[in-house]
Amino acid sequence: MGECMFRWSVKRRLLAGFGVLALLVLLLLPRQSSGYIEVPMSLGYIIQQSVNIVVLEVEKVDNQSNIIHFKKVKDLKGVHSSERVVQNIAKKGFHPREWKTIMAWAKPGKKALFFHNGRASETCIDTYWYQCYGNGENWRMSHAEPYLLRSFAGRPERLRKIVEVVDSGEETIAPCMVDSDDKEELQLRKARMQRLRVGYERLDYDPERDFVGWGSGELEDLPTIAGFTHIAPLPRVDPGAVGVSIGDYDADGKLDICLFGDKTTRLLRNEGKAFSELELPFEAPARSAAWADFDGDGRKDLLLATSAGPRLLAGTAGEGGFRDESDRLPAQPAWNLTCAVWVDVDQDSWPDILLANGFYGLRLLLNRPGPSGARRLVDGGKVDVPIELLDAAGPRQGKGDYLVQADINSDGLTDILYCAGRGILLLGRKGGFEVGTGHGIDFLPGGIGPAFGDFDSDGDPDLFVPAGGFGRLLENDGRGRFHDVTTRLADVLPQAQGRATSAAWADFDCDGRLDLLLSVRGGFNRVLLNRGGGRLVDRTIELGLDRRIFNSQALAAADVDGDGDLDLVYVNEGQEPCVLFAAPHAPGPRFPVEVVFPGAQRAAGASLAVYDLSAGSREENAAPLHRLEIGRTQGRGCQDATRARMGLGNGRYQLEVHYSSGRVKRQTFEVAGSHLFLEVRP
Repeated sequence: MGECMFRWSVKRRLLAGFGVLALLVLLLLPRQSSGYIEVPMSLGYIIQQSVNIVVLEVEKVDNQSNIIHFKKVKDLKGVHSSERVVQNIAKKGFHPREWKTIMAWAKPGKKALFFHNGRASETCIDTYWYQCYGNGENWRMSHAEPYLLRSFAGRPERLRKIVEVVDSGEETIAPCMVDSDDKEELQLRKARMQRLRVGYERLDYDPERDFVGWGSGELEDLPTIAGFTHIAPLPRVDPGAVGVSIGDYDADGKLDICLFGDKTTRLLRNEGKAFSELELPFEAPARSAAWADFDGDGRKDLLLATSAGPRLLAGTAGEGGFRDESDRLPAQPAWNLTCAVWVDVDQDSWPDILLANGFYGLRLLLNRPGPSGARRLVDGGKVDVPIELLDAAGPRQGKGDYLVQADINSDGLTDILYCAGRGILLLGRKGGFEVGTGHGIDFLPGGIGPAFGDFDSDGDPDLFVPAGGFGRLLENDGRGRFHDVTTRLADVLPQAQGRATSAAWADFDCDGRLDLLLSVRGGFNRVLLNRGGGRLVDRTIELGLDRRIFNSQALAAADVDGDGDLDLVYVNEGQEPCVLFAAPHAPGPRFPVEVVFPGAQRAAGASLAVYDLSAGSREENAAPLHRLEIGRTQGRGCQDATRARMGLGNGRYQLEVHYSSGRVKRQTFEVAGSHLFLEVRP
């Protein structure tokens, strides 16, 4: 074994030597390269061998000729001979996506890092590299360098800090993509992310030696977005990004993130200041992701809807991750899933499954006891929906996509909005559903994610449906009938651009009222704060979200860093998903209270109410201050974790949990001037 290890060490050093030779050819010879740099090189070596490293900023872009005009911001190493750099991108490269990626990035104000020796250069932009030849001010692109993503994969702002640290003689950590036999993953920027140590003492490429952890671990300052302090880029799931689902899969108190799309699914473990990607038992795209403890072992399980059928990942002990339990799911003649959610249809507190199976319709899978105390999922039959409702949007348009949950008529049963036809409402009945009529919901589905939320604080869930640049706000009259109040109650910025894709309700500013959060593709994402009386006021510009277009397909709101403020997770098309960490809110009379269901508590279908005990006891027939549902599905196939959040002032309160089985649990608690995590005791 020692001889084999020695041979591998020799082989690795020879490859590193070839990498050194390749970069020397790039940096010392004026002729253009005829291929990618395929041998991996350490970032420390690239920094050491570069004569000049320059921070550039885009001044203007000629999109007709594909020419980018930069100005020099700062010399990091050496002194560049001119104050301007002009790069002729033309339509160069080995594939059209190369020049298209660069030109799509090029916007005035964008930063780049320029490594060169006077004739040959490598330019780093957002998670991309490309090669140019030239001198002084004028340069011409040769081709992209996707394999340099093994050396660094991230934003130039982050790379600038790394260069400054390394060139000072210190070591630091860089986000990089993993090398693999499938080089297309690097070319498409889809390879798994890892963090490696870099420095002048680590010039040879040795990812085993330098490995720090999985994921990018990259937090960047956000000086231009006033409502947020930092951004954390996440691994990409585009093209075809779909959604995000939040859940604490490892029960460490920190919320983890599941990103999913038409190409892949990624699960990210929250490590406090970084995210590490967890390797799943299989690689599969997904159209929805939902969390629940289906087998009662106290660990979160993950249900994915894929085009090939539902996939069930059961949580394992410790940090082991998941095991594939998809064989527990009954087979069907054909699959074309668009969504899968957990819902307790028979009110026994065990989570069942509702599947949206494209043109094959809706189907229930029931959670039943199996041999030796294990749980099994059995076919519960089809949920009948009249064909005229499915075809209401046009013939063969009734395949539908997302499922959104709420108890709209306060009968204690979960109702489902099926995004098919013109919006189909399924009213919960014990053991199943029946189609509702006369509810007033009417919209055109197709890639949009509605959300239920009690924005007027009357105890009944209202509905927001994204459409165009904004959408429609529908108020619930208390009996499950909805009326459009958009123009009366929503104060929206008139210059709305792009297409609204998904919505979520959350108390963003901790004032005790639900605010509306909206993801937008082709425009800036929006936040509408609730100012009382159900009045929603657009505060997007105040929060600085108009300063950047994320091209978002979906979003989730959660306190990712545990500081009491709601952070926003965006799933983006054409760029990395990200977490925006909220700036601390000004001290106010209310404090965030987060209700958590730990361990093996079966909270499927549960709801909770909070009552004021300031008078010493709860008044008879007193209305609750808050009503919240657990495990809701909002937006584009995103099922919440078993948590609830609200803003409360100092004082004593009673929490009342109504489980779907009919059991009621009450406990008192006190808010005393700080953020409170409230565990529901068994």
